[in-house]
Amino acid sequence: MLDHNNRYEGYPSFYYKKTMEVEVQSFIGEKTDDVTEAIIYIMHEDRPLGCPTKHYYDICLEGYCRFGFKQAVLEQALYDSVGKRVGQHLLKEVGYYYE
Repeated sequence: MLDHNNRYEGYPSFYYKKTMEVEVQSFIGEKTDDVTEAIIYIMHEDRPLGCPTKHYYDICLEGYCRFGFKQAVLEQALYDSVGKRVGQHLLKEVGYYYE
């Protein structure tokens, strides 16, 4: 499973891995005091930011929605990558941006 994740995430070419402790929450939103170790993938800092494909953005958006993350954070990451004007244009193209 980890080999599959490594290939999917572009490890080690695009990302490196780090293990960190994360808080565990139940799927029904209840807070717990549980903590576990998780492997995270971090983009190499020396790589230039680029424009994500629609498929990649869709996958990220699905994860954000599934786990209750704020969509505005993902949109800001897009703006940071390609600029606000281009980012808004891309979001309109794929039907995610509403004025």
